[in-house]
Amino acid sequence: MNYFALNVPPMFEKFYSKFDNIFNEPSQRENFRLYGIGLLLKIKRKNIQSISKHIIDSNYQSMHHFLHDAPWDEKTLNNQRIDLSADRQGCWRIIEQRKAVLMDT
Repeated sequence: MNYFALNVPPMFEKFYSKFDNIFNEPSQRENFRLYGIGLLLKIKRKNIQSISKHIIDSNYQSMHHFLHDAPWDEKTLNNQRIDLSADRQGCWRIIEQRKAVLMDT
């Protein structure tokens, strides 16, 4: 079983911090980072239960609340993501066929 420490690596922190304005609470910002990192882990199932088991000191209930109940707007987040990618055309490439985003920070 692979485990990931709670501290977000600097290259990811730089990316995630660009979305901090969307989240009102520090716990929302933290869970946004943890969920994003969890989606990148090499684990069989990419759901919050599995992600929370593979990230040291993460909390399933807190991540569940973030995704299902916390007041933030996914459309705002997506629009901001699109704006960021448009601003950095040489660094970001969206691969439509595979629905993947490559990041170069």
